[in-house]
This record gives sequence, C-alpha cells and structure tokens, in this order.
Amino acid sequence: LESASDDFSEASTRENEQRFRTTFEDAAVGIAHVAADGRWLLVNKRFCEILGYSREEMAGKTFQDLTHPEDLAADLILVNRMIAGEIPQYSLEKRYIRKDGSIVWGNLTVSGAKKANGSIDYFISVVEDITKRKEAEARLKDSEDRLRRILDNLFSFVGVLTREGILIEANEAPLRAAGLAREDVIGKPFWDCYWWSF
Repeated sequence: LESASDDFSEASTRENEQRFRTTFEDAAVGIAHVAADGRWLLVNKRFCEILGYSREEMAGKTFQDLTHPEDLAADLILVNRMIAGEIPQYSLEKRYIRKDGSIVWGNLTVSGAKKANGSIDYFISVVEDITKRKEAEARLKDSEDRLRRILDNLFSFVGVLTREGILIEANEAPLRAAGLAREDVIGKPFWDCYWWSF
C-alpha cells in the first residue's frame, strides 16, 4: 500500500512538473529567470522569438546587454530597490535591442524568487511585446503634432468648446495677435473671451 502511495505521489509530481514546463515554454509572453547580476538563467521560446536570439546565445548575455541604453538606468534602479527589499516587484515599459539591431518594446513585469533568508535568489521576468502599440502611439502623436502646428499657424481662430460653451482648446496665432496665452482663455466661457472676433 505504501509503495502504491509513493508511486502515485511521484506520478503526481512528474505531472505537475510537466505542466509547469509546458506553461513556461508555451506561454504567449516571454518568460525568463534572471540572476541578480543580470545573467539569463532560463528563457522560454517566446522570449527568444521576441529578442531574436537562441537559448544558447541568450545564456552568454545579460539583460543589461540587451536593454536599450536610454532605458537601462531606470531598470537598474528598480532592480536594486527589489534587491534592497524596498519593493516586492515592478513593471516597466522598456526597449530591448534585438539580435538584428532593431528595437522591440516590451512591457516588463519582474518579481523575485527568494532564498530561505529572504534575499533574492533570481528574478522572474515576464515580457509582453508591445512594439505595435508603441509604434501606433508614435504615429498618433506625430499626427497630433502636425495638426497642432497647422492649427497654431492659422490666423483665424479655431477653438474646441464643451457643450456648455467652455473653451478647452484654442490655436496659437490669434492668441499671439491678441497678446494672450492659452491659460488666459482655456476654461472660460467662449462668450466671455472678447478676442473671439479679433
């Protein structure tokens, strides 16, 4: 009876380990275990796809090697705060440098696996590829900036009002001509702005 119980326990343990491996490997997001010094200890298939490296190539690199230089300082500050026990986890949108030199944006969430003494043993990093969203946001911002430049240089007044007639946006050229700043008119009822017929 004891032997049957041991066999069942071993089978259950093997089944749980297989589920973990499948969950880790086939996840739709990148997952990695990262040493406290930044070395990649374990990476899943999706993370390799996001960064364009094989597992063997990733094993010879650190997260610092693959983080865009402009985003590295912010990431390291958060890592050090986790190591110091100030925060239990963090999330950050950051850029990675792929093997081919292109940039990929990731939404990174990091938690820590701890040793018995409470210190960080390794980091568990989950990365979602958000490159398409960031590119769409950049295109939208460029479009808004172009529209703003066009409107600001029109001499005729162009404004945006709430249903109650409160001015929430105005173009720059007529304001300059009237010697006003946006703050002088934004938030006021349109009919109280003497300059509207300037």
